[in-house]
Order: sequence, then C-alpha cells, then structure tokens
Amino acid sequence: MSKYLTWLALPLALSATSVAWAAPTKSFTAAVASLPADTETIGSSNLKSLRSTQIWKTMFPELLKMEQDIPEAIDKVKKSCSIDLVGAADDITLGIDSKESGAVFISVAGVTEPKLQECLQKIAKSEGEAITIKKTGSITEVKSDKSKKSLFYSWQAGDVLVIAVEPDDKAMLERALGGKGAVAKGKLSTRIAKANPENALTLISSKSKQIDKKTIKGGDLALAVSGGNVSVIANAEMGNASEADDVVKLAKLVSSLIPKDAPKELERLAKTLAVSSSGPEVKASAVASERDLVSLIQQTIKRKK
Repeated sequence: MSKYLTWLALPLALSATSVAWAAPTKSFTAAVASLPADTETIGSSNLKSLRSTQIWKTMFPELLKMEQDIPEAIDKVKKSCSIDLVGAADDITLGIDSKESGAVFISVAGVTEPKLQECLQKIAKSEGEAITIKKTGSITEVKSDKSKKSLFYSWQAGDVLVIAVEPDDKAMLERALGGKGAVAKGKLSTRIAKANPENALTLISSKSKQIDKKTIKGGDLALAVSGGNVSVIANAEMGNASEADDVVKLAKLVSSLIPKDAPKELERLAKTLAVSSSGPEVKASAVASERDLVSLIQQTIKRKK
C-alpha cells in the first residue's frame, strides 16, 4: 500500500477488511451497475456472514500480519473516531480489467459519508496535518494541504464506498464508475446472472489463460460456509470438450495419488472431490469442515515460514 498518512489510508483500509440465495449484496449490485464491458474479473465477499465463521476468527488476524499499515490504521480510527473498520464493511466487490485497472466497492454499515469525512479531519489534525475535501460530481477528492497528495472516492446510494485500485488515480475511478452496467451485457453476463454474491466468496472471470498447452477461457468459483462446513463449487470453460475431458481425468488421477502420510484433513477433503465435464465446461466441487480447512491453511503457513 502507498505510504499515505493514516487519514489518506482510511478509505483504503475499509476495502481491505479480505448460504443460500436471498438477494445480491449492495456492493455487488453497485459494481455490476457501474463497471465497463471490458471488466475481466469480479470478486465478491459477504463479510457480514463470513465474520461469524471459525475461518474468519482464526485466519483474519494472520492476514492482518501481512499488511503492516492496515492494523495501525484500524487501531487509530477506532481510537480517534469510534469506528470499527472491520465490522463496518458488510460486503465488498472488486472489478478489474486485463490491465488490473478497476475499483473496489464496499458496502458499509454504521458509517455515513459525513462521519467518514469528520474522521478523516480528526486523524489529520492529530498528526499535525490539514486536508481539503472537495466533491465534484459523484467523486470526492481528499487532498493533503502539506504534501499536495490526493486520493479519490465515490459514495454511492445505499452507503457503498467506491475506491479505484490505485486510490490516487481519478481517471481510473471515473472509468470504473462510467460503464453504466455494460459488464452485465459482456463476456461475464452469463456467469454474473448465475452468481450468488451472498456466498462467503464469489469469483467470476473471462480471462483466458494457457496452462500446460490447454486453454482456460474463463470460469467461476463459489465458496459457501454453513453449519461448520465449507463447500466449494468451481466451473471452468476449456478450449474444447477434449481438453475438458483431459482435465477431469487428471483431477481424478491426482486425487488418487495422495500419499499415505498426507494430513488426515487432506484425505477427508479429497474423498469429497467430484469432477465432471459437459462439453468444454468442467465442474468441480468439494466439502470440508471449517476445522479441517483452518488446520490445512495453518500447516501451509508454517511450512512457508
């Protein structure tokens, strides 16, 4: 993250705090209504539901350790403004294009735009700074009177905060907001229509990749947490039906070759793996308990240290 002062990092920190169908989340709805047609990837997370899970309670503190600036910003905002940044974000959606240009949409609860601006002013003053806040159209500029650096955000109806992937890039934010919902009519249209952003995690992509001489034209992933279990369903569109069949054969082979000394959690997960194909589309699904999944993640982290 850029080395902005905490008051400049506040809106960005909100975006960092990474189930059956009911209705699209606010951030997902706002993103789909705004993003341009060339958006290649959309990722969305229902943080409100995710925060109650064992996975969140165990892994979120570990994720914070990887970002030095964010925990400091969260603590300072809580002390100065009585705003819990972690609890304020109900859901979050990211949309990016092939150049990784795009924006983050965050549905916030208990924080209004005036309250956000008041907090920015308080933190700036506590650090001997002064800021100027100016709104032009739907975009607000927060500018340091000392360094002259700025970040830009948009506050959408329904309390959805929008920040560009590069928060100081006004043109990027304008472009992400100016698509007028064209993304829902482009390459991602079918997967967007089928997506359930109420899940803990939703990923949709039309990005084409070459892996081992095979083509992946796009796909989607849904991760749901319910009743202490985590279920994952993934779909991938291959170059043709033959490639899809090859992927199914390879997946079944790999799952049968898990070594005897592998963690028991991995063995239990592998037994639930189901992979099939229909034309060029490959579908994979698996289920694991939260306890097993947390254990596997912790073991992986330890091995990397």
